[in-house]
Amino acid sequence: KQVVDTAADALETMKEAQQELSAGWTASMDGVITQCNIVEGGQTTILETGITLENMDTMVATISLGEYDIHKVKVGMPATIKTAYGEYQGEIATIAPTATGGSSGSILDSVGSMAGISGLSSLTSTGAGVECTITIDNPDENIIVGFEASVDIVTGEFKDVPCVPVESIVLTKDGSYVYLYNEKDQTVTKTKIETGATSDNAYEIKSGLSVGDKI
Repeated sequence: KQVVDTAADALETMKEAQQELSAGWTASMDGVITQCNIVEGGQTTILETGITLENMDTMVATISLGEYDIHKVKVGMPATIKTAYGEYQGEIATIAPTATGGSSGSILDSVGSMAGISGLSSLTSTGAGVECTITIDNPDENIIVGFEASVDIVTGEFKDVPCVPVESIVLTKDGSYVYLYNEKDQTVTKTKIETGATSDNAYEIKSGLSVGDKI
């Protein structure tokens, strides 16, 4: 009896589904069909994707943050998304609570890709990262889903601080150094410094150098 009842329930479910299909599907949102894996008269299963409908009016950038970046980024921070065809403004929308992905062979760093758009920044040695989504304020027809892009996130702003180029700093086990140039004697001296904020091309100098020093 239990087997018969189960089969009867399954038959009722299938009949209801058949009636819904005969009446036609109604999407829960407007969008563009980007994939269709079903044909008239064909067979499919509940595990297969029949039709993919994407809302092109709302796009997000998805980047993967490494362990050195994750604590600098907060929800609500502004971001700039750059593609081959334009530059767009956005805002950090979500940050995943856990890191995912990666393998011992991963050497990914500072890569971007649109799936929405995804980027990988300062990943761990295993390539693992924390997924972060960024809303794109004014997407247009130039954005192609699946293409690569770069994402810049403003994590802080520093004005009127002394700084030196990244390539001038020597990093050792016991600290950071620069070679200070003495113009009078035409000599250089290895000088220990304390650094602060960093950008892609400069380090803030908190002590060890003065404005006007030559290195």
